[in-house]
Amino acid sequence: MVSSNANALGVIFANSYDNLVPELVAERTMASIPFAGRYRMIDFVLSNMANAGVDNVSVIVRKNYHSLMDHLGAGREWDLTRKRGGLNIVPPFAERSIKLYSGRVDALASVLNWLRDQKERYVILSDSNIAMNFDFNKLIEAHVKSGADVTMVYNRGEIPDGARTDNYTIRIDNGRVAELLSNDYRPGKEQQGKRSQEGIPLGGCRHKHQDDIPAL
Repeated sequence: MVSSNANALGVIFANSYDNLVPELVAERTMASIPFAGRYRMIDFVLSNMANAGVDNVSVIVRKNYHSLMDHLGAGREWDLTRKRGGLNIVPPFAERSIKLYSGRVDALASVLNWLRDQKERYVILSDSNIAMNFDFNKLIEAHVKSGADVTMVYNRGEIPDGARTDNYTIRIDNGRVAELLSNDYRPGKEQQGKRSQEGIPLGGCRHKHQDDIPAL
């Protein structure tokens, strides 16, 4: 059992990047795509959060999430079966006033009241298509030390074909995010990740390359 000491809650977006692998998500989410037989893509980020002591995690789903629910269950595999916090799956139309969201900001709007009621000081937002071991405690330490409002983890790379009309890229100046670009696809141009959110206060946003954060 991992002790809860991260002072952070986790939010995982299950359907992000579904458009990159349409053949694989016809009846499931990106988060529930199988990996090495018994595992699913969401296992990486969920295990990373649990290993960092994050014991309050919500998975925001949009569609085709029944297989994901079957896989996650009540969160027992990650020691997230709790009366308060634990693992929560947030479906669309959880409230009458919420419409089917089209992006991360809309998805966060669907849980805004829940976020306001939580006791944790920090929020970790993550997609579910990342297959790596990551130390979220190191990320939180770097964030606190920077004094920034938001810290982003990114990776340099080409924008995939399926994301050329649906992407966010960043421009970095002196260690801070100076510009957030929407659908700024230019052939042959190396982009710096797709780990950003609409509405970020850029003046107070620090970036962090994934290689700067030691893996577990």
